[in-house]
Amino acid sequence: MVPLPALVDTVTVHVVPHEAGILRAHAGQFVLLDIPTELGSDIVFVEGHAGDSYLDSDADLALYQEVFADALASALSPRASAELIGGYRAVLGGERG
Repeated sequence: MVPLPALVDTVTVHVVPHEAGILRAHAGQFVLLDIPTELGSDIVFVEGHAGDSYLDSDADLALYQEVFADALASALSPRASAELIGGYRAVLGGERG
């Protein structure tokens, strides 16, 4: 596992706590790809049991952006997320190999 400080400039971690309950984002894995305008349009990559899909319609993008925004609104801040992860690491005895 890469230590969190090594990723601080490239990754932002937001933990969705158990108390947030079931969210629409739990229905499946997806990635919003923000493509520079000069290279094309934005895309949503969706992983599913029947296969993977790339979606690029305005309606699909709006839906998945809304699902992501809902999850982010329920998530802890990056600082609170790091503190929660640090607490679990301390309880579990640090890194495991």
